Parts: sequence; C-alpha cells; structure tokens
Amino acid sequence: MRKFILAAAALLIVAVPVRGDTPTLARYMADCREAPRICRADVGSYVLSSSLNHFACLPKDLSQDGAVDQMTDWLQKAADKPTLADTSADEAKWSAVKALWPCASTE
Repeated sequence: MRKFILAAAALLIVAVPVRGDTPTLARYMADCREAPRICRADVGSYVLSSSLNHFACLPKDLSQDGAVDQMTDWLQKAADKPTLADTSADEAKWSAVKALWPCASTE
C-alpha cells in the first residue's frame, strides 16, 4: 500500500504543470512529447469526462484509444498553427472535443 501511495504522489508531481497555471497548447504538446503516457492519460480523462457529461458524442464504434489518438492528432495540428499555439491547453482541448464529436442540437 505504501508503494502505491508513493507512486500516486510521484505521478501527481510529474503530471502537474510547473510552467504556470495553464500552459499554452504549444507547451502542452511539447510536454506530451516528453511524457507521452501521462499525456495520453490526461487526454483520455478529458475524453471520458466530456463523453460522460454529454459534451462529446463519440461514435459507438470508436474505442477510447482511438478517441485519444484522434484528439491528440487534432491538438498537435492545432499547436502547429501559429494562430493557435498560444491558446491555453484547456481551451484547445475543449475546441477539439467540440470539433471532433459534436452532439446533435435538441433545439
């Protein structure tokens, strides 16, 4: 149990950005290249939360890994654009969810 607690604490220390409260998309993607597993876990959590809260409507045949791949690709393409690179990572993740898996309007 002690090893688990230490490992969880170490993961939190690594996962928390130290470059300010909200990193830019460019910084977030650079961090993703340095720590891809942590990045995939973060993106995966965002996808799952967005889906469970009905902000994202993922196709039934799309796996969690497939959704993470799609969102990571979208974020990387956005980070490569000078106009979007300085956007906050949180704002970019929200934009990715809306662009990739919009839910049908009930209006």
